[in-house]
Amino acid sequence: MKPPERLFLTLLLLCAAGLRLSGIAHGQPAAEFAPTAAARQMIHENAAVHPDEFLYVSLPLRMLVSGQLNSKFFENPSLLINLNFVTDWLTGADAGRSLDAWAGAGDRQIASFDLYVVGRGYSALGGLIAVAAVYATTRRLAG
Repeated sequence: MKPPERLFLTLLLLCAAGLRLSGIAHGQPAAEFAPTAAARQMIHENAAVHPDEFLYVSLPLRMLVSGQLNSKFFENPSLLINLNFVTDWLTGADAGRSLDAWAGAGDRQIASFDLYVVGRGYSALGGLIAVAAVYATTRRLAG
């Protein structure tokens, strides 16, 4: 790869990363507006998260706390659920959490916001890999 092409690829990936990471903490709830939820390491039920986002964050946490490895969610591929499960397990995200403490709480509430940011990071990484793959495929097809 020639230096100008390497520079272009670097700038392309930096631009793609900037676009994907610029709003990664969007919707972070302020603890002063929901002190009870923040104290329990939960987010408020009306927090501004994507309607499907909680599935990829709370299901792995629920799987870890309950000890059940089946997410029982088969509508979408499970790569992000499994990545978040492994991350939650490695970081000890289940420490101090129990199913009893979640009684009456919906799935969109049980995970703390930092777990949402980690899940968004995995999604952004997938987007960067897709940009690099499209570039490599185009380069190969164009000669």
